[in-house]
Amino acid sequence: MRRALLSLRDAYELLISRHRRSNRAFYALLLFTVGSAGVLSTLDVLWTVCGALLTGVLRWAGVVSWKIPEVSWPRLIGGVIPLLMLWGGLKWAQRLTRGGPLVRGTHLERPAPAIGLVVFLSRYTMRGALSVEAGTPTSVEALGAALNDAASGDFRRQIFASAWGPLYAAAEYHRDSLRHCWIITTGGSGGTSADVGVAERVVRLAGDGSLTCYSAGLTVQNASDVTEVVRVVDRIYRELAPAVGLEPENVVTDITGGTGMMSAGAMLATVGVRRRVQYLRQDADAALIDASEKPIRARRRDEIAGGRILVEVVTGRDVLPREEPGHPGSGTIDFTGPGR
Repeated sequence: MRRALLSLRDAYELLISRHRRSNRAFYALLLFTVGSAGVLSTLDVLWTVCGALLTGVLRWAGVVSWKIPEVSWPRLIGGVIPLLMLWGGLKWAQRLTRGGPLVRGTHLERPAPAIGLVVFLSRYTMRGALSVEAGTPTSVEALGAALNDAASGDFRRQIFASAWGPLYAAAEYHRDSLRHCWIITTGGSGGTSADVGVAERVVRLAGDGSLTCYSAGLTVQNASDVTEVVRVVDRIYRELAPAVGLEPENVVTDITGGTGMMSAGAMLATVGVRRRVQYLRQDADAALIDASEKPIRARRRDEIAGGRILVEVVTGRDVLPREEPGHPGSGTIDFTGPGR
């Protein structure tokens, strides 16, 4: 029943999407609607048929001598037709919307407050002359020491001039509502799992005292394996977030950190299944450090919130079906390319 209702909803969204299958979606929904309207006549016929059967049994048993109700063939056919229309409209809707998605109407907007945050931990690196000017710690160990004196106004500038700036900015943006943060790391040589302790301190500093960080069991051993990333992100939404009482709409995944392949995996695990995604824009106007002033300064939290520096990807439900082989849109997407 749930799958049937989802198919009808998807057919409706397909109808209003101006996709090439919109006309067929209209007729499928029309068929289903007319069939639904005729269900009352079907119920009336079923009631009469059941009454006739029950009366026949009682007369055969000698209990009553009632006259068996007559059921005319036109009336019987008139009761069956709405059922066939109902079933036909439903199967047509399922056929039109099977096979998965083609996203409708993607746009960017300011992220809504989130209670849960999923982030990917990048390797801690400096950002050239900007990091030197900001006095950014040169290693994770030095950053950990700097956290002891993070109350000073220089820390935001220092962290924003490093590869962990987006991590801090994402947690800080949701600080008023954020209560849970899942940090996905990479394993192996050159991985980030060894740095997660310091990263958790950075996230807690950006948030508030009630923020809880999770990293156990969230290590991706092969950062180039998109399917492994999908499994980890999906597990957070299916198991870990519900375990602390969160629905998917309460959790947002920030895809700024990690590698390009990890971002691709995160998108596959979120977009189209009503899971939220955000990222930090990479153009110069959206930099966390304002280098136009001397000395350079970290952008204020209200500048990040109001300047569309951190944005959420908003799409319609992926209701447009995958194109059949041979039709436009049936190709594949290559996520490979220069890594971050």
